[in-house]
Amino acid sequence: MANVNENLDVPEVTEENYLELTQAEIAGAIASVKYGFDCMAAKNLISYFHLMFKNGQLFEHGELKQSERLFLQYMSYVLSRIVADHPESPDKWKSADYAFGLRRGPGERNRKDNFERDVSIAAYMVLLRRNGWSWIDAKGEVANNLFEDGQGEKAVEAAYATYRDAFSALSDSDLAGALPSGVVIQKR
Repeated sequence: MANVNENLDVPEVTEENYLELTQAEIAGAIASVKYGFDCMAAKNLISYFHLMFKNGQLFEHGELKQSERLFLQYMSYVLSRIVADHPESPDKWKSADYAFGLRRGPGERNRKDNFERDVSIAAYMVLLRRNGWSWIDAKGEVANNLFEDGQGEKAVEAAYATYRDAFSALSDSDLAGALPSGVVIQKR
């Protein structure tokens, strides 16, 4: 079973178990979404409040129950994330997936680890330069061979700048070991 929050050990919310969740577990899941990225907690909160609403257990006449206050707290937070700081400019509003905590916001995404790619790029560039290739020609050759449609020139520049000095001391055979399979270095 998936957890709402790694620290709370709350099972995935289902039709069979949603009434067993404690108010502390629900409040913890809200905090997990509000103060960090927890997609499972967000999905469980959506499920929990949907089931409470669907089964007529969310709102009672008279005073608000704890679950109603938690729902309103969560929805208040979600709506504030949707409208962000631009309520008068709907084109700047955030997506519901972001607001409910199902996706990360701009600048919060997990970036792919490019270490191995960058090492290969730098080794390739150093070898081409040692074999008489100009900076421009080597950069274009690496981008054309390692990226679709040769669209990786900026990545080539960054990787080469990062590892050039360290790789300059390595032998050609050591550098060749870092190249992707099938890459052949030609002299110019």
